[in-house]
Amino acid sequence: MAWPPLTTAGTPMAAMGMKASLIGTITRSGGIKQVTYAGHPLYYFAKDTASGVVKGQGVGKKWWIVSPSGAAIKKMPAMM
Repeated sequence: MAWPPLTTAGTPMAAMGMKASLIGTITRSGGIKQVTYAGHPLYYFAKDTASGVVKGQGVGKKWWIVSPSGAAIKKMPAMM
């Protein structure tokens, strides 16, 4: 699976720089809870193997990194 969902068995917590009020969950089929941020379901990209690796950025003009404000980041900074 290229885009596995970010799931949780408990209550998700905000990482540094994120707004705790924007973190939530949705329930997927089978009762699995998927983490959301600003209402967006969150996914991993299978080829992103470490923190800061963003090979999935912009794939299909559909998949984007989400900023701490919850907006899609469509233009990558030079360092990424």
